[in-house]
Amino acid sequence: MKLKEKKMFTESDEKGSPLSLAFYTNNQNRIMKYTTKTKRSDTFADSLIQLSDDNLKSFYMTRNDLTSWQTEEGTMTKYFKVQIIDKKRNHLYLFYNQGLLPSNDPREGIKSWQMYYSLSKDGGETTEFYEPIIMEGSEYDINHPIDGVFHQKNSFMVGDYPCVPLILEDGKTILLALQIAVLDEEGNIFNPYGSFTYQSSHVLKGEIMDNGRIKWFHLSERMLATTDQSTRGTLEPCICKMDGNTVLMVNRGSNDQREELESYRWYCISEDNGDSFKGPYPWTYENGEKFYSPSSCSMLLRHSNNKVYWIGNICDENARGNMPRNPLCIVEVNQKSLLLIKSTKFDVIIRKKDDYHDITFSNFYAREEKETGDILIYCTSFWNNPEKPMESEGSYEYRVQVK
Repeated sequence: MKLKEKKMFTESDEKGSPLSLAFYTNNQNRIMKYTTKTKRSDTFADSLIQLSDDNLKSFYMTRNDLTSWQTEEGTMTKYFKVQIIDKKRNHLYLFYNQGLLPSNDPREGIKSWQMYYSLSKDGGETTEFYEPIIMEGSEYDINHPIDGVFHQKNSFMVGDYPCVPLILEDGKTILLALQIAVLDEEGNIFNPYGSFTYQSSHVLKGEIMDNGRIKWFHLSERMLATTDQSTRGTLEPCICKMDGNTVLMVNRGSNDQREELESYRWYCISEDNGDSFKGPYPWTYENGEKFYSPSSCSMLLRHSNNKVYWIGNICDENARGNMPRNPLCIVEVNQKSLLLIKSTKFDVIIRKKDDYHDITFSNFYAREEKETGDILIYCTSFWNNPEKPMESEGSYEYRVQVK
């Protein structure tokens, strides 16, 4: 592998630092550039959607995507998170976290985040519908949308941009990796160490219907590291279809509040196409050697060369909760053992000598460019100035050659 190019993708401005990414929206290679601005962690301004039919050389359509609005009860907030193309029907699905924040504090979302999805039949130009995810069955409704979730008690959500869904080979079964805020035996939020959250990882399975709506019919049992393994549970799962009926899930953990714990990634294995999982287990290199990884999102990407790559942060020393989120690496996954091949590890974004030691390279999304086979990574770095941690130059595009 080699880094072929780094270029500015979206600059910062008075609205804040951009989180910007691009992805295909139909089988004709239309691309959507999606940009939102932030000045505070987990808080975003209204977003901008731009559509291109010439590989981002120009945009033929631009529109806003409303992120928040005021209600009598507080701020209703809607964050775009993940997307997938239904290639069989040439449809685009976008998935959002939405919740009411009475005082506009993102921590209030732990009791209100719910998931919504939209359908576009024209590559992102228009939206057919936008509706909540609710499982099939008379026992489910907006206040109890999926197993184990009860509105204003806890929540469910997608972790971040890299946690993309899967559509299985049958062309109709969709797997959505998500996380649920854990409740204790009395039905209260369980957070044993007082960290930002304590969550469990799951896969929600659905069937794509002829009218484009998705019938959500099965939620896998929770994957949850013990309180002596991770202080924030198991969260931000990313998934990838492997050989046969195997699905690999890789999760974020944390040693926040207990830095003596080893900062592992936690992986889980399904052998029945995501109905159930075994784990979580500490993720290692294929030779059994452990590696350290901070509490941050990561991504599994299947390439057209039939290799699977994991993209995330690997650090030299045991992490300190979220830090250090540098460098950002690509490593090939052994598709038999489901472990990482150490000899393939490539550091894409490396902290420079004059960078703050805890600069973060963790707010990212990656895709394969169809024309070249290059992996394009969109990343915004934060925490280069600890006094103004959310200030950034902007979002960069990193072009990595893998073939």
